[in-house]
Amino acid sequence: MKITSIFSRVKHYPIFFGLPLLVGVLFLFWWLQQNNVNLLSQSINDLQQQIEKMPSSDLKSSLGKDLVGLRKDQVVLQNKVYETLVQGLGGAFFFVTAYLTWRNIKASEEKQITERFSQAVGFLGKPELEVRLGGIYALERISRDSKKDYWQIIEILTAYVRTKAPVQSNNNHLNDEGNKKYDIPIDIQAVLTILKRRNPDKTHIESNYIDLRKTNLNYAYLKEANLDRANFSNACLKKINLHRASLQYARFWNADLTEADLKFAILNDAELGRATLVKLICGRQSFRELN
Repeated sequence: MKITSIFSRVKHYPIFFGLPLLVGVLFLFWWLQQNNVNLLSQSINDLQQQIEKMPSSDLKSSLGKDLVGLRKDQVVLQNKVYETLVQGLGGAFFFVTAYLTWRNIKASEEKQITERFSQAVGFLGKPELEVRLGGIYALERISRDSKKDYWQIIEILTAYVRTKAPVQSNNNHLNDEGNKKYDIPIDIQAVLTILKRRNPDKTHIESNYIDLRKTNLNYAYLKEANLDRANFSNACLKKINLHRASLQYARFWNADLTEADLKFAILNDAELGRATLVKLICGRQSFRELN
């Protein structure tokens, strides 16, 4: 197993780092204090031996008083060692308790997200438009709250579009009568709006192209959309509004872009092979390495 893989797992568990560090610091502090106690005890023993060897005198009496003072200091210092130990154990207990509380909160959040996810996906299959819209926007909120569910939600939403707005084609003829609709369903536009406002900071975790192949998106509104790495191959995109959209690495192979608005669109490294570009509305696009 790679070290980076191990670290990526362990870093989510602060007890593996924080608790040993806390114990180490406490042990070092205790050892230093206990070492001082031991040195003082050694000094007391040495003084005791010196006093015992001396004949009775004022000096012996004076050293005896010093010995009593040192023993008092020893008791005070030893008590401080015990206090440090008790405080350290209390701190460790608090740390472990806080960690377990954090783990319980995270587990509760994960459970809540799972329940929200299941409910939202279930809404997509309902006949009522309002319920489906609720499910669509619920999935968007979950994608913002849960990084690990982000790409799965993108796949679910694009699959919804492919299912609900498919191209009606016969031998890939995009001009079939079934594709000449002049409006786009509200729920489909809602999904496209969510895709349009994808967070650019999360695109690096997208594992593949956004799959919108063979979809009928005539008249869709995607102005200023972030659609990098979107796949529109064999899609009907007549009069689609892609004004100022970012379409880097997008695929439009065999797509129908008749009268599509691509003004100021960024098409760097995009593919337009065999695409229909009749009456295309364009101006000042970025076409670096356009295929």
